[in-house]
Amino acid sequence: MACLKTSPGFVDSYAEMLGPLCAGIPLVIAPDDSATDPVALSALLGRYNVTRLVLVPTLLRAVLAHGDMPRLQSLRLCACSGEPLDTSLAQAFLKAVPGCRLINIYGSSEVTADATWADITPPLGARTDIGKPLPGVAVAVVDAAGHAVPDGFPGELAISGIGLADSYLDDPALTARRFQPLPAFGGQRAFLSGDLAMQSPGGPLLLLGRRDRQLKLEGVRIDAAEIESALAAQPGILCSRVVLDNSTVPPRLIAAVVARTPPDESALRRHLHTHLPRAAIPHQWVWMDALPVGATGKTDDAALLAIARQAPAPAHNAVQSREPLRTDTERLLAQQWSDILGCRITGRDAHFLIWAVHR
Repeated sequence: MACLKTSPGFVDSYAEMLGPLCAGIPLVIAPDDSATDPVALSALLGRYNVTRLVLVPTLLRAVLAHGDMPRLQSLRLCACSGEPLDTSLAQAFLKAVPGCRLINIYGSSEVTADATWADITPPLGARTDIGKPLPGVAVAVVDAAGHAVPDGFPGELAISGIGLADSYLDDPALTARRFQPLPAFGGQRAFLSGDLAMQSPGGPLLLLGRRDRQLKLEGVRIDAAEIESALAAQPGILCSRVVLDNSTVPPRLIAAVVARTPPDESALRRHLHTHLPRAAIPHQWVWMDALPVGATGKTDDAALLAIARQAPAPAHNAVQSREPLRTDTERLLAQQWSDILGCRITGRDAHFLIWAVHR
């Protein structure tokens, strides 16, 4: 039994749906209110004895932290994709569900979602293996000129093969930068992923991080520089830095801001909503006199995260909504739940129950 829990509007849903069905494996469809709730999802997996599952690492971490683990013992295959899978999470899952095979899938939209896969088995190293190319795909770790670097040296991961996209919509300049004929592939067209990688000698292909400042939050790609640019357009803001805290469930997008005077947070959110997608709105704001820097003068993201973790995160930041409260009954219920949960609910579609479980 497999489980479909991804919205049909997201590309991963087709692999979740068609993969099992084409192999003759029955499929249970998770209701919307169970698909992102770790408690309800683990209950559904146990009720139907689900053996195959696809999860983003963020949701996998939430299931391990809050789910009913005995209900997951029927799992025999779990595939992780959409975000980097760190070693600690992989180890925790393999220990919690020892009878399950864990697959790590790497890819991006520009290469039709998936490019490589790895079978994660103990012992695990410091970084999780992203494996080998899928059929019809070729990968190489390249230098700035597009030549393959020797094993053991870091470089940018480039991808070629049948899954390449034609272009970015109405953005020829970005298309020319990211899709290029590269010497590593004999002059064939390839996608420069922006991910740093290293082919360890005689061992796995390892993902080292990003060359740029793109972040992955629950499977959604976010450009931190784009958020900082939108913040810089606001009067009184001197500089900012956006980082992702993966130590919490769910992860938090944090904006550290240096301003002449702390601006009105609600007005700042409204400004960002007009320029950025909903997923790019920070969950937590940290007002600082100056951004922490390291010995080289660059912003010290690790120190910034440490400061942000010590500051109390405003609870209402986790409750985002698009539809305003419309009736006296809705406003009364919202106020009652706000008092109980210690947060501020301002919309009729706020997912405050899911937030309460994560909290």
